[in-house]
Formats: sequence, C-alpha cells, structure tokens
Amino acid sequence: MVGFERLRSRFRYNNIAFAVLGEIITKVSGRPYHILLQENILAPLGIARTLVEKDQDLLESTSLAYSTLVNGEPYNVPLPGITTDTAMVSAGGLLTTANDLSKYCKFLLESWSAGEERVFRRNQDSRAFPEHTMAF
Repeated sequence: MVGFERLRSRFRYNNIAFAVLGEIITKVSGRPYHILLQENILAPLGIARTLVEKDQDLLESTSLAYSTLVNGEPYNVPLPGITTDTAMVSAGGLLTTANDLSKYCKFLLESWSAGEERVFRRNQDSRAFPEHTMAF
C-alpha cells in the first residue's frame, strides 16, 4: 500500500509512549508524575537545581538561549513550554544544570552492569532506583 511502511523498517522518534507511561504511573500511584519524579529520583540524587515546570522561578544564574535573526541581530530564544498539567509532562524535558545532569549521568554509570559483571562501581547511597541491568 502506498503510504505504509513495514513495521520497524526505519527509526521514528515519538514521545507518546513516555506520555502513556507517565499517565500509568500517575494512575497506579495516585500521585502526580512530577511529584514522584522529584521525590523518588531528583531529591535522592541531590539534584536540586532542576526545574520540572517552566513557571518555577528561574535562578539568577540561569543561562538563556540566544540565536540570530536573518539580519544578524541577536534575540533570546524562549524556553520550551514544559508544564505539569498535561499528559505530556512525562514526555517533556526538564530545565537543568550541567552539575545536576552530571549527577544523574554518574548515577546511571555506577548502576549499569553487563551480565554478572559490574561495569562501574555502584553508588551504595542511592535510593533512586533498585538494582537493574542494562542489556546492550
């Protein structure tokens, strides 16, 4: 048929699955996704300067994005419109810092294992995720 492709014949990114997962988490837990994210992942990892909503107060040290118009004049690019009152909250992005992002990346690296062998040393103090194995 014209217009249809074989399933998985090429990569296409879609956030809908993340939105559905967030709605399932909210429904099962009875609590908003963004609150669970803050309490169970961000806070235990010491991630303190990451914003879940654009409407939260931006810190003075927040770096803003700039671009140039066709004539070369610079302009401030608006922040993405993330919000917690839609089904897409779990599919959206967070506004974060390099330091907070490095904490999350460090945790992931320390948590991975390949079969029986630990790839990186595990962070024993972390409460964010239980033991898990990444399959490559």
